[in-house]
Amino acid sequence: MLIIGCIVTCLVVVAVAAILSALRASLYPSPTAMPAIVNASMPTLLARLESVLQERAPGVLSSLQPGLTDQAISALEAQGGLALTDELKALYQWRNGSPISARRDFIPVHKFLPLDHAIAQRAAIRSQRGASFVQRVVFGAFAAHRTDWLTVFDDGSGDGYFFDPDRPTAGGSFFYCFAEDSTYLFFPSVRNFLAGIIECFEKGAYHIKPDGSLDEDFNSSHTIWSKYAAAPPR
Repeated sequence: MLIIGCIVTCLVVVAVAAILSALRASLYPSPTAMPAIVNASMPTLLARLESVLQERAPGVLSSLQPGLTDQAISALEAQGGLALTDELKALYQWRNGSPISARRDFIPVHKFLPLDHAIAQRAAIRSQRGASFVQRVVFGAFAAHRTDWLTVFDDGSGDGYFFDPDRPTAGGSFFYCFAEDSTYLFFPSVRNFLAGIIECFEKGAYHIKPDGSLDEDFNSSHTIWSKYAAAPPR
């Protein structure tokens, strides 16, 4: 009976592990193919982005904080226990997001988070694994895949643009996630993301409304983003 019990227990563990693995794959899928990486360099794209923001959304540009030094970024990486890609370092060297109290979005409905705030937010999420066994199991099943993500652009509801240090860069370590309907867009490079933003502003997919807030033409932006990012199969 003891041997039978051990066998049954092992089978249950294996079955649960398989179910959790399948659930994780459905909640956090991978793209089957990626678009080409944009040829322009990060300095070139950041200069273009600054220029287009100055022309199309000067209030957005003026709300951004000065960039971080290499030393400040290294200290925050050590504090958060993660390593940023060179592209993300370049982004934070350009500007360190907007103050948390700022009312302006960087792109429609998304704020560019300061790196220190993003690091602290990630640590807070990682601490919420649950006290009881049941809580830990539920957390592991539905949210464990998010614990390593760093929120770079936040919509205020748990969705936005993220960096996963455990995912290969070319495999989409920088990506968009809207969890409510499992929408993902994976970028092969942050350069693709910046090129998409620039084109959205240049072509009016992102534009300033009369009240000064940012608005989005979703049909136009969808067409633009489809050139720079890949969605997983549904």
